[in-house]
Amino acid sequence: MSAELLKAAAWSALVNASDAHSNERTKSHAQGLSDAAKAWADACRAPSAAAPSSGGAVFPPYGRSKGLPVAGASKGDLEFYKSGCERTLADPSKERFHAKERALLAAIEAELSK
Repeated sequence: MSAELLKAAAWSALVNASDAHSNERTKSHAQGLSDAAKAWADACRAPSAAAPSSGGAVFPPYGRSKGLPVAGASKGDLEFYKSGCERTLADPSKERFHAKERALLAAIEAELSK
């Protein structure tokens, strides 16, 4: 996934989180807004930080496709890593990973929609 596509996905998530927070100011909405802002900041960093030198997102260092590009991956691999992202995002103790997981999830969902 290109850096621009990651930025667009992160921006969309930030706008949605902002709308949710402005409509209902709860602690969970505030946390969602904070997470979305961090993901947006990560997506806006230098291209080398937002996208690997291979030109797109890669899978994290676990599973059978670790380190391989998301683009062109099998549906099974995409579903496997998607569920991993969703588990991490649902776990408040792993908040420090949420920005990266949101970016990876956006790349996986974009690939699944192809």
